[in-house]
Amino acid sequence: MLEIRNGKQVFVTDSLALAPYLELEGIKYLGTEAGEDSRTGQNKVYFLFSDPKGVCMELQTAFFRSRDKSYKDLLNFYRGEVSRTLGLSYKRR
Repeated sequence: MLEIRNGKQVFVTDSLALAPYLELEGIKYLGTEAGEDSRTGQNKVYFLFSDPKGVCMELQTAFFRSRDKSYKDLLNFYRGEVSRTLGLSYKRR
């Protein structure tokens, strides 16, 4: 989501998958902050990016429709299959 902070446009996301994609696309990473999920009440980490041109929402849409995202989803699926088959517990990456 796009927010105005100290007069500057800042894009905020909790997506660990999206954060590196934005940086690879040349978006400046500003840092993280902790917050509470309004739906679940659980603690979350939010990634903040400078977005003076307002392009992060478009990049987010492009990422979620991309082969990169599909690849990551499939990798997690197959990692789960390995874990299930071997009775192991892998942490998601």
